Amino acid sequence: MRFSRRRILIAALGMLPLALLFVAWRAASWRPVIRRVSDKPILALVWKRDGRTISSVTQDGVQYQIEVSGLSTAKQQGGSRLWKSAHFSDDGRWLLGGSDGSVELFDVTSGLVSWSKFYVQKNVNIAAAYDPKQTTIEDFTLAPQGDKFAWSERCGDTTKTWIWRRRGENFMRVGTTRLSKALETEQFGQPLAFSPNGHLLASGSSPSTFSVWKGNGGSDLWSHVPGAGFGLAFSPDSSRLAALGEDGNIDLLNARTGAKIFSLSAPSQIEVPLVFSPDGKMLVANGGSGKWLLWDVTPNVTARIVPSGTPSISAFAFSPDSSRLAVGTSNGQVQLWRVK
Repeated sequence: MRFSRRRILIAALGMLPLALLFVAWRAASWRPVIRRVSDKPILALVWKRDGRTISSVTQDGVQYQIEVSGLSTAKQQGGSRLWKSAHFSDDGRWLLGGSDGSVELFDVTSGLVSWSKFYVQKNVNIAAAYDPKQTTIEDFTLAPQGDKFAWSERCGDTTKTWIWRRRGENFMRVGTTRLSKALETEQFGQPLAFSPNGHLLASGSSPSTFSVWKGNGGSDLWSHVPGAGFGLAFSPDSSRLAALGEDGNIDLLNARTGAKIFSLSAPSQIEVPLVFSPDGKMLVANGGSGKWLLWDVTPNVTARIVPSGTPSISAFAFSPDSSRLAVGTSNGQVQLWRVK
């Protein structure tokens, strides 16, 4: 069948509106829905399992519940002092936050909290030996299930990591890692991360080493040399560990053996935090200067670089179906991006 040039041109012009609609749809999918919740930096985000609500916490310890499909934002009073870091459990019920000399654990549902050195529910002192005059808290992390947490404390040029586990209403220490040389970073703390199943704990442990420990007892499984883990994140199935190294690349490692699988790089600076999508197919990281980076977790891929339009980025959370990304910023915004 033969077609004249005129018919081909008419057919092409007929397809033009559809093409323009597709381009407009793609452009709109990369425009965020922006919710300003505070004038303080967003420290942590968690996208609830029902996909309808996002929990956030700001630097002053105040918690906000954001309805994804509407305009509702509920405020709940939180901490008593400025925080440097915070972590939610996966279900959003537990919130761990603190700074150099304190850590506070909240039951978000009831709002119960104690305010001294390291106290949790019902004024149970779980760190009586902690002496803020001699040591500082380098970093802390909460297991995704909310049943364990760990923190690294520094005394002089050495650090030790303590692991605590819930026993009913109380907590008890279940492990301590060996002393290691302190890791000097511009970010807050000695990087720590629990695996999603709670069985492993990764810790930056020296200027050229990071280690993976058993999450229940602190036994050393393996150490990775060289390349310090300035940022650490486990894949959703706990089989892989993403580690941001001194060279600015992200190494994907076997979480049980430390064997390198492949590396991810970007044409711009990579900073913490690092977060896997729930389906394990994407990894997002802070790109510095208000940008964020998104990779498909496969070898030899180029990161998508997306400007947030804000001074800097401080937190990420994927939706349960991995189709959307919540981005927390230093000026109190929560941006909702469609990434699929």
